[in-house]
Amino acid sequence: MSVAFPVGIGLALVIGVVVNYLNAPVGNAGLLFGGMALIVVAILLNAVAYRRTAAAGASLSTKGLLLSVVAGCLMGLFYGYVAQAMFPNFDQPEPGKLSPYTAVVFFAMGILASNFLFNTLLMRRPFAGTPVRYADYFRGSGRNHLTGCWAE
Repeated sequence: MSVAFPVGIGLALVIGVVVNYLNAPVGNAGLLFGGMALIVVAILLNAVAYRRTAAAGASLSTKGLLLSVVAGCLMGLFYGYVAQAMFPNFDQPEPGKLSPYTAVVFFAMGILASNFLFNTLLMRRPFAGTPVRYADYFRGSGRNHLTGCWAE
């Protein structure tokens, strides 16, 4: 997680900046791409640290890193589609386009609906570990289900 998360999120940010800037070149390109270059350096340094850990004898899998790269690419590309579905100015609505608030509602509904499909697939064929059933979810305690909500 300490390697995959920064790689996936960093890659999503870099791809999102490039795609959205090519779509609508607004803002100071020097600052935008300078910041993006720093993110790329951070991703590369993270990869170097990962490689050194592997050289130290720890057993490391490349499956998680590959999954984070794929997820980062997908996350970097989705916003352009969402932005094209919205009208950019509240004062000038466009026919056939969504307001930003409506777009958020549809986006959230899509995430909710897709979770039933993807959670089912990943529970039956996990990338690591043994398959689980929905009944296993309900056996967890309230503490288990709220693990990510606050640090203890």
